[in-house]
Amino acid sequence: TLLALENIDAIGHPAITITKLAAGNPLGFKITTAVMPEIKLPDYKKIAVDVVKKHPETEPVVTDEEVDAFLVNILKEKARAENAPADAPAPVITDETAKTLGDFPDAQTLRGKAKEGMVIDKKRVAAETKRAALLEALVSETKVLLPDILIDAEANKLFAQLKMDLERMKISVDDYLSKTGKTEEGLKKEMRPDAEKRAKIQLVLNEIAKTEKLLPTEEEVKKEVDHLISHHKDANRHSATLYITTILANEKVLKFLE
Repeated sequence: TLLALENIDAIGHPAITITKLAAGNPLGFKITTAVMPEIKLPDYKKIAVDVVKKHPETEPVVTDEEVDAFLVNILKEKARAENAPADAPAPVITDETAKTLGDFPDAQTLRGKAKEGMVIDKKRVAAETKRAALLEALVSETKVLLPDILIDAEANKLFAQLKMDLERMKISVDDYLSKTGKTEEGLKKEMRPDAEKRAKIQLVLNEIAKTEKLLPTEEEVKKEVDHLISHHKDANRHSATLYITTILANEKVLKFLE
């Protein structure tokens, strides 16, 4: 409350030190806290125009050779999973093999569906490449001094994501650290450059969202939070609301810039 009265945009938990404690005298104390850094945005509209010009939207081209190579690779993986003999003949895409890969009546239908999927995948990769270039340009042109607390928070998120990925592969963090010869502290230190960039990106997106009034509505946030909680019953609604608000705002900003 005191920080709010003083209009201090604090982040994290402040440290409070008692400086005077005597009967009949006012309490004296000192509050030390990290504050949200001031950020001066670059000409983000010009940056966006320049990046988009370098990444024009075009219809991806998928050749028949690419489709065949993709399907042959799937057939090889299938043969491996089924422990096919080492001297088994090379995979051939026929009407019969097409039926073994799903509900496909013939090889032509299989090739058509595969091509559709590959076009969608190329579009996704192109869109992600453009967004990465846009964010990289914005970050490189923005000057801001980040407090350690923001970088540490992002490093903790990266470590938590790694832990989840390992758990999906049935690998414990301890086993991973043991095999790589690293410590949790050392790993988080390695993650700091990426964590710093992520923290800077989020600050830039937050500032653009406020400047351009691109924050999501309460209805938009509630809809997505309800959806998230319906799939994760133990999720904290307050935390989910903060998370969803950030995700929706980021998407609005990126679409605006694109």
